[in-house]
Amino acid sequence: MWVRAKSLQGSHIATPGHRHERRQRHERSSEPAEDGLGGRATVGRMEPEEQEPRLLIGWFVVEAGRRQAWPFLGLASPDSDREVRIYIDATLSVLPGWPSLDQDDDAALRALDGLVGLAVGDVQINPGTATRFVFDDLALEIEAAGNALTTHSPWWIGSR
Repeated sequence: MWVRAKSLQGSHIATPGHRHERRQRHERSSEPAEDGLGGRATVGRMEPEEQEPRLLIGWFVVEAGRRQAWPFLGLASPDSDREVRIYIDATLSVLPGWPSLDQDDDAALRALDGLVGLAVGDVQINPGTATRFVFDDLALEIEAAGNALTTHSPWWIGSR
């Protein structure tokens, strides 16, 4: 059952870096913490939209790409010049049409590229299953549990 997201408790930000290295924004931590979503992440300052994903409703997708090992969507606020990226480190789907893609699949980038220019219409969390970002007639679904390639939280938000 899908529910509207109020918060993403237990998720911690991990700034993208080397695939086997965990970092915080301002300092390093020798001990990664459980992220509550099946992965491990470094405890650090979270972006407001990560704590409250519904804040992304109305934001526009302005880019899709890959930073090192992680595919991402770049989002721009319609009310300010603020931009953030949603980094993905788990199995994702862009529905309909692109089910169950691992984060290192080239097809994942093609699927995410189809979201460029669309606005986030809703954010839904099915606890323990997936987070869904809805765009008109498409949806980005990121599984809540990591896969064999996951080194961080299944998804996190980083500033540009």
